Amino acid sequence: EYIQPLETQKKNEEKPAQQPVVQEAESSASDSVSAYNSAIEKYLQTYGINMEDGIRYSADKPGKYKLMLGAYSKFDAPRRVKLAEFIEKKDMEGYAIEVHALKGNAYGIGANNLAKIALQHEQKSKEKDFDFVQGNFNYLQEEMDLVMRGIKQILDDDILLDIAVMKDPSKKEKDAASK
Repeated sequence: EYIQPLETQKKNEEKPAQQPVVQEAESSASDSVSAYNSAIEKYLQTYGINMEDGIRYSADKPGKYKLMLGAYSKFDAPRRVKLAEFIEKKDMEGYAIEVHALKGNAYGIGANNLAKIALQHEQKSKEKDFDFVQGNFNYLQEEMDLVMRGIKQILDDDILLDIAVMKDPSKKEKDAASK
């Protein structure tokens, strides 16, 4: 069964009541954790980007994650051209290599649904299933579009440097003390 792009999945599902990921007893810590959960949930639900995974894959450094998002977005347009060219040429070997790289990059930034779709395309291209790849390429592109909108929004919101403090308010005090 084909893994649907996130926006298609959302259209087909009822939204469950959102539960906070973390609960704290102290009110100030609770407010911070609530803000953190809201921020994380926003990008996950809206754009399919799990920022917690992306930050974790970036050595738990939001600044490094920001660089990863920038690098990912820089290579998006050239990757799309290459993928389309491989389909046009019916080059399933080249397509498999490029979509494999997309899969790894998507996992690296926390775009897990995109990574799963890319994995499915990688497997089908290795099986030389051109009809599947060509027939479902638009779904891959749809998810890539969604992730790129998410990256733009994350960078525009400039939330990454605040996210660590939201998760652990003591970091703000440590940062202030180190200055």
